[in-house]
Amino acid sequence: DVAAAVNRPLYCAFQRRFDPGYMKIHRQVREGKLGKIYQLKTTSRDSPVPSIDYLKISHGMYNDCAVHDIDLVCWVLGEEPEGVIAQGTTMDPKIAALNDVDNIAIIMKFPSGALATIDLSRHSSYGYDQRLEVFGEKGMLVCENATEDPVVSYNQDGVTSAKVVHSFPQRFEMAYRREMNEFIDVIRDPTLSLKVQRKDTLLTSRIVNACEKSAREGRMVPLEPTPEPQVIK
Repeated sequence: DVAAAVNRPLYCAFQRRFDPGYMKIHRQVREGKLGKIYQLKTTSRDSPVPSIDYLKISHGMYNDCAVHDIDLVCWVLGEEPEGVIAQGTTMDPKIAALNDVDNIAIIMKFPSGALATIDLSRHSSYGYDQRLEVFGEKGMLVCENATEDPVVSYNQDGVTSAKVVHSFPQRFEMAYRREMNEFIDVIRDPTLSLKVQRKDTLLTSRIVNACEKSAREGRMVPLEPTPEPQVIK
């Protein structure tokens, strides 16, 4: 509302929408390459564990971490969920002292019948684990982890590949560049439309709140559709 009042673009950063692999999956799902979508799965595991100083101001793992996977799922499907169920636990006593969690599982149910499963952790000893799988009646699309070297070696000793990239600056370098370029383009030409709209951010925040409520109350939380249900582009 403040941005609209001063006639300025409101830029909400969901960088995964700008990742080349995720963009390709989004495009092929929307083109019907998989037919009816049955399930989506996302994995998001931090490397390294964020600092305690950061976690103190992060507003919790659902708002800081799960929000990106939730937006990704809704964006790929183009639907609003009708219900969510979530559970979170804490493995690190220092994070428990902040009344936060570091281990989350979420299931989202959509009007089309599709189900999405999100698994999240603050702890990944092997690198920044980011994967997406979409399964439908005609097949499956998978975006695997980015590695430090794309070459995979096959020999008599087995199969070896490089380590998964260390953290988010390396994994989403291209996405961040594309995201910033779009912002610059919109500043130069305000008639251009942003990929992430105000309504997308508000929807994701509403889903995050429902996940937190589900985790507190131990039940599925239904979500009422927005007054004008949106097709998420």
